[in-house]
Amino acid sequence: MLPETLHVRPQLDLLRPELPYARPLYRLIDRSRAELEPWMEWVKQIHTEKDVHRFLFDAIRFNEGQQRCTFLVRADQQIAGLVSLVRIEWDHHRAELGYWLGSSFQGRGLATQSCRRLLSYAFEELCLNRIALRSTQDNQRSIALAHRLGFTAEGQLREALLKEEAYQHLQLFSLLRREWKTKKL
Repeated sequence: MLPETLHVRPQLDLLRPELPYARPLYRLIDRSRAELEPWMEWVKQIHTEKDVHRFLFDAIRFNEGQQRCTFLVRADQQIAGLVSLVRIEWDHHRAELGYWLGSSFQGRGLATQSCRRLLSYAFEELCLNRIALRSTQDNQRSIALAHRLGFTAEGQLREALLKEEAYQHLQLFSLLRREWKTKKL
């Protein structure tokens, strides 16, 4: 069972998803739709608060089943976004990092700090060995975040993403537990 809260710093916490967060999360997504849609295909599937309620229900279920490790980002007492470990493979001690912030919370270091805290939890508490991160080539903010977090560029997954009827390459990054311990970013 995931902890209820992972403290990042004053006024910044990671919260275990709960159904009552559906309304503030929906409002955040709706306000940030134009900024999120180019990078997050799922945003086009969110039309109502009920859609977010279903997402949170699934997130809770996947967290309980240890298939994912999803937390809501809370900054200044407001829901600001989400950080998650997805594609967890316990047999191989690996997962993939996912994240997003609403537009009004971007550019303040919140994604870096929140992801850093989740990585600490992943390596130190969950004993994972490898965390991957994938980004489209044109998502410079995501690529910069990977570098700030100490990820190593591993290469390119050619035409790995079909987006708006065109194939795009994905940049692949990874961070290993021994690198995390050495860098302690």
